[in-house]
Amino acid sequence: KCRVCECNPNYTGSACDCSLDTSSCMAANGQICNGRGVCECGVCKCTD
Repeated sequence: KCRVCECNPNYTGSACDCSLDTSSCMAANGQICNGRGVCECGVCKCTD
């Protein structure tokens, strides 16, 4: 496709710069973002 990035597995975004890997968002209790948000591009985004 012209002018459209085809991302490698585990990456997304218009420039394929957003990782789908959630390991950096994993809390010690085993919950993503300690159960208080979502993991976007490897960073927790709080929902409260």
